Amino acid sequence: KNGLSVTLMERLVELYGDRITALLTTQYRMHRDIMEWPSQYLYDGVLTAHQSVCGHLLKDLNGVSTTSMTSCPLVFIDTAGCDLHEMETGSDESKGNDGEADIVLKLVKDLLDGGVPPQDIAVIAPYNLQVDILKQRIN
Repeated sequence: KNGLSVTLMERLVELYGDRITALLTTQYRMHRDIMEWPSQYLYDGVLTAHQSVCGHLLKDLNGVSTTSMTSCPLVFIDTAGCDLHEMETGSDESKGNDGEADIVLKLVKDLLDGGVPPQDIAVIAPYNLQVDILKQRIN
């Protein structure tokens, strides 16, 4: 709308072609296991984790003990078949799940018990209702 649907970078590439772009292939922020999915599906497998972060785990931080949660870079939990049901909101705009919130809070407690400072823990939820449920339970 009003010319904002095309980014400045897109405009420059349209004018000058690929000669003005470069793909940066080394990332310095995350463990290689976390980086693997975006590398494969967004960067054709060329993204690599720098040596300084490729094996970095929470247990490596000062004051953090070695636990199952601090020794693993990435955790997926399959809740299928666990009798966890989404809340009915009457709207398709947001979703929430009390059971999944319980699981998240247990994992956060495990991190805290392992010595991870609260300010170093982040929880990302895709739905506003789930964020609200988590905020209510954390407080």
